[in-house]
Amino acid sequence: MSRTFPPGFPKPTLPMMRFLTALDMVRPELLPVALDSLYAAFWTDEDDVAIGRDRRSNLADPAVFGPILSQVLGQEVVRDGLDRIASPQVKKQLVANTDRALDAGAFGLPWFQCRNARGEVEAFWGFDHLGQVVRFLGLDGRGEIRALL
Repeated sequence: MSRTFPPGFPKPTLPMMRFLTALDMVRPELLPVALDSLYAAFWTDEDDVAIGRDRRSNLADPAVFGPILSQVLGQEVVRDGLDRIASPQVKKQLVANTDRALDAGAFGLPWFQCRNARGEVEAFWGFDHLGQVVRFLGLDGRGEIRALL
């Protein structure tokens, strides 16, 4: 984890959010690996990643995040996603996703809205609340979940 914010933080991330929305619309199973890769590239010390400080500061630029994602998603998937980021469907879906998050009370990341086995819905904000998410979902009796926390 980086000890400092990326240079110029915060920066507009609209192209990246549109890409991730497009990816979720056509290949939702790839979204977790894409998010993991971008998170690592953005929040890992530049000494620990191959993209370097200058590229890390411009991560929201498709010319920067495209090659990073190509390493884990493949060039064809990234090219398809980049071709879709300006489409009306992707723009409309991103607005809908944003509105849904705001309506649920989201105000930062990570934001989790969970439904447990009893059908109850609860929202949680911040990494420091992951233990509460686990308890709410009834996963705290499983050893593999406890080991992750």
